[in-house]
Amino acid sequence: MNDWEAGPDAAREGLAPPRWVDARVSLLFGPHAEVATPFHPVADPLRVPAVELAAMLGLVVASLPGRRFRAAVDGERITAVQS
Repeated sequence: MNDWEAGPDAAREGLAPPRWVDARVSLLFGPHAEVATPFHPVADPLRVPAVELAAMLGLVVASLPGRRFRAAVDGERITAVQS
């Protein structure tokens, strides 16, 4: 059982767990990191706050470009990461 299955959101009907996908930070754009996933190609990346993503990965923002990781993607949000 993972944290999602045991958390408060698991009790809501019809709520599916986030999808785990391979992800890569393409670049930093202002305060955002542009992240490519199988559902978000480089031409239309997922934009997430760079500071939040860096904190999740335990990195400094400047080291994000080119970083590969596994991400739990829920719609247009990254809810968890595995480095």
